[in-house]
Amino acid sequence: MEIVVDQNRKLAFEQSIKAMADFKAAFGRGLSSDFVAEVYAANALGLKIVELNQAGYDALGSGNERYQIKFRSLQTLNVDINNFDFDYLVLVNLDENYQLMGMWRITVAQAKEIFTERAKFRKYQATQGKVKSVADLIAQHQAQAPAKAGRRWREIRGAATYPLANGDAQEWVSAARRHDEEQSGVTR
Repeated sequence: MEIVVDQNRKLAFEQSIKAMADFKAAFGRGLSSDFVAEVYAANALGLKIVELNQAGYDALGSGNERYQIKFRSLQTLNVDINNFDFDYLVLVNLDENYQLMGMWRITVAQAKEIFTERAKFRKYQATQGKVKSVADLIAQHQAQAPAKAGRRWREIRGAATYPLANGDAQEWVSAARRHDEEQSGVTR
């Protein structure tokens, strides 16, 4: 197929070059499908993208969890990885317009269960279907699990200033007990 650079294509080319330069200035990297997938995953999961050439991972979570992010088109059968130096693997599918079609996350332990070593190529490989089924199964299981009551201390620590409720903690506890006793008619 021949491509003739007519006026419309020339304009699209010039606009694309400008957009790619703006993207590189903003992100410090050139525009690629792989990096677009990393940006989608970072945005959706609250991750920080690391510098290029980090062995085994592309982004870090809030607790320094390492995320390997893989873009694959729907037409690509397999997902390849070089090693298991990550905590989570995220598979990202984009459509032909670079719009997010889906995202699946599995742990490194789950990846080790489904990826097969390809020693000749120094890689490990699994089909997209396997990665998606494991991620979907885990998501379904988590959705069915009963919710845990309460919040973890690390989520709320420091949220209240001292003195809480404008008084001493012991005074507050004593007042709360007196109130409960008055309501129930039972005294201690």
